[in-house]
Amino acid sequence: MPSYTLHYFNHRGRAEICRMLFAAAGVQYNDRRIEGSVWKDMRSKMPCCMMPILEVDSRYQIPQSMSISRYLAREFGFHGKNNMEMARIDYISDCFYDIMDDYMRMYQDNNGRMMVS
Repeated sequence: MPSYTLHYFNHRGRAEICRMLFAAAGVQYNDRRIEGSVWKDMRSKMPCCMMPILEVDSRYQIPQSMSISRYLAREFGFHGKNNMEMARIDYISDCFYDIMDDYMRMYQDNNGRMMVS
């Protein structure tokens, strides 16, 4: 079994579905919660300069919450048994992320910065 480290801010958000997948699969992982002051120094070293990032076996870094979720779903056997099941799971996942994007916009100011921490 690979070792996993999930890097994300010290709150719920785009990494929460990844955390739920780990819990549903009963798979241990390192949940690395990053504070804003530390993030400023880390940002330029991360793929795409954003989080979440999933580190696999301390060798591979997977950016983007949707990519991480789909990777984990495939790894843990949650991504369907055939193409039709996979398409339906992708559709539901995409709807979830659309809703989450709208929800997160409620907490941004006119410049796109988060108003609450």
